[in-house]
Amino acid sequence: MQITRELRIFLRSGTAQEKCHNTWSGWNCGMEIAPWIGLRLTVEGPVSKETGYLCDIRTLDNAIRETVQELTRQETASGEPRYDSLASRIFRSIPSRLPPPISPVRLELAVSPQLSLTVTSEYPAMILWTQQSEFSASHRLHCPDLSDEENRQLFGKCNNPAGHGHNYVVQITLRCETANGKMKEFSPQQFEQLISESVIQRLDHKNLNIDLPEFAGLNPSVENIASLIWAWLENKFQPNQLHNVRVYETPKTWADCTG
Repeated sequence: MQITRELRIFLRSGTAQEKCHNTWSGWNCGMEIAPWIGLRLTVEGPVSKETGYLCDIRTLDNAIRETVQELTRQETASGEPRYDSLASRIFRSIPSRLPPPISPVRLELAVSPQLSLTVTSEYPAMILWTQQSEFSASHRLHCPDLSDEENRQLFGKCNNPAGHGHNYVVQITLRCETANGKMKEFSPQQFEQLISESVIQRLDHKNLNIDLPEFAGLNPSVENIASLIWAWLENKFQPNQLHNVRVYETPKTWADCTG
């Protein structure tokens, strides 16, 4: 069994906010300008027959808070804190603060609504770096081998002859190697610029059926858009690896392409 707990923390003068109750509403009040991070910790273990708990969530809150407070002090003392180093060190330090046999399997550090770093037990020496971007585009779903009525039955409103539009959200995740907890040969600024040049500028405010030759004879479904973005980016991040491309067509519908 696995359970995930999220904690929202202000970093103030290099230390985690001392009074962080992680209330039911979950949003801490801040009266000053300071970095804000969200941490989602996933742990696994057996469920207690007596309590029905895998783990008391207060234990997870305390483990996260104490670890962040200790490590941010160390990071600040050694120089400018780095989020990649912080994520790796939190994940390595958490097990000593959890009651056995509970063990961490995933830690996601949300630096902003558009940026997150994840460390997992599957890839303990790597960091999954996710950058979110947006574009607006129109498309029409239509199969020329089917009749107009068959197309309307299959695609509904998406078969509108004039097309229709979406505000797409794209999340690109890299699997980055680390050295001493820090990502090697990786520039977040270059990552964001490459996504903009290779993906967003090619798709934004375009009629996908008409403006992109890749969709000549190929339906620009959200599945095919995710596959196309993967093909555009697959070999552009060496020595780091493209891990996942997620495209949201709407908040209720998205597609993942994973290598």
